[in-house]
This record gives sequence, structure tokens and C-alpha cells, in this order.
Amino acid sequence: VIVRLGTRGVISQVELDTSHFKGNFPDAAALEGCDAPAAELESLTDPKREWTTILPETPLKAHTRHRFEKELAPAGAVTHVRLRNFPDGGISRMRLHGTPALPAALTALNEESPEEAAAELLRCCGSVRWAAGVAALRPFASHLDLFAGAEQLLDTLTREDWLEAFAAHPRIGDRAALAARFGSTRAWAEGEQASALTAPDALLDELAAGNAAYEKRFGHVFLICATGLPAFRMLASLKERMTNPHDIELATAADEQRRITRLRLARLLA
Repeated sequence: VIVRLGTRGVISQVELDTSHFKGNFPDAAALEGCDAPAAELESLTDPKREWTTILPETPLKAHTRHRFEKELAPAGAVTHVRLRNFPDGGISRMRLHGTPALPAALTALNEESPEEAAAELLRCCGSVRWAAGVAALRPFASHLDLFAGAEQLLDTLTREDWLEAFAAHPRIGDRAALAARFGSTRAWAEGEQASALTAPDALLDELAAGNAAYEKRFGHVFLICATGLPAFRMLASLKERMTNPHDIELATAADEQRRITRLRLARLLA
């Protein structure tokens, strides 16, 4: 089972309670952690996700409250834990004790001037009103407070705000625009568009033509959360969305912007 902690922190004590499980308790359990603010379930369950051992595989007893401190391995600060049972069996309660640990980048964001903080946040979403609004919510007690505040401000954006945010993105697969106009977010955008930027020329040409047709129809750049998405799927999505009514497409692009914003906030804190 994977559990998101209430805040990022360093775990100093683990309690695994098998009370009332006298026959079907697990023989052993292990606890692992990862430091992944804003990670979504899909990425947490990805086999490539790296987990750090907190409690090595340790024997358990029936109907017992187990407390572990000396057995814990130094794992540093984590945002999520993964409990593994060997074999499957009943654990009635897991309690984790420790010390909150703000990401260094969040501490820096809290201490910046309103103008500096807004400039940092603009890298995550290009709406000036959104960035100023999130900056005004500081100081954040945890990364979860930052994410919650960011989502609340996104809910308030107008059509003009969304269009401003969309305009901060380069066209999918447009190397020249990426290099010339998007210096502050270039590294992030290059990572997000990695599969598009390395696609065959014929596919890039088709994307360029599709981008032009899309912008002519809707009046803004085609936006998609491109992280991990192959170029042919981006093109397929572009073609599919060309038939959307204008209001539906604005909402679809806004949802993509939300996903990009969440991922970029996580990178901002990394």
C-alpha cells in the first residue's frame, strides 16, 4: 500500500499494529519511502520509481503493537511511504512519527519578495494573476499547502487568464521558438517535449502544419501535457481536438495547463 504523508518529513519511529489479527497477520513487513512532491499515482506505481528503505523486512507477531526506531535505516525526508507485507496479512494500523522537513526550494520561495516569488511561479503557469495570487498566499507550511493554493487560484482564472497562460508555451515540436522566446522555461519545456523534439522530420512537419491549423481555428497555441507522451500521440490528440467546439477546447486546454502546472511546481521544489 502507498500512503501520502500529511507533510514532507523525516521518519524517526514506525508503529505497525497487528491487534486482533491472530491467525492471518503477515510474517514480516517492510517500509520504503520516496521524496516526490505532487507525484501522481501512475508515477508512484511505475516500476522505475526509486524507493528508499526505511524499515528493512522485519518479522511481525500476531496481535501485537510493534514499534521500530533503532531498526530504521537513514532515508532522509520523504513525502510518500510504501508498506509491503510478506505474505499478505492483516495490519490494523500504521503510525509514523517524525519531524517535518520543508523542501529547501519551498523555504526559499517563502522568503523571497512578492515580485521574486511571482517570477518563480510564472515558470509554472504563465498567468500573471495566478502567479501573484499564489505568491500572496505565502508562507506555505508544507508543499501540500502550496499545491492546494495553486489549485484554488487556477479555479478562479478567466478566459483571458487561461489564454495568457497558454501563450507562455512554445508550439509542440518547434525547436526554433523554444530557443528564441522561452528562455526561463526552456529546460523544462525541452524535457516535456523530448519525444517531439527527437521525432522524425516528417512527423515534425505534420505537427507544424497541425499547430498552424489549430491556432487559426482556436486563436491560441495547441497545449498538451507532453511529458512521457510520444510524438505520434500528440499529433493524434491535436487532430482529435480540432473538432471540439471552442468552449470545450478551452476547457480541455485548461485541464492540460493544470497538469503542466502541477508537474512544474514539483520540479520547482526538486
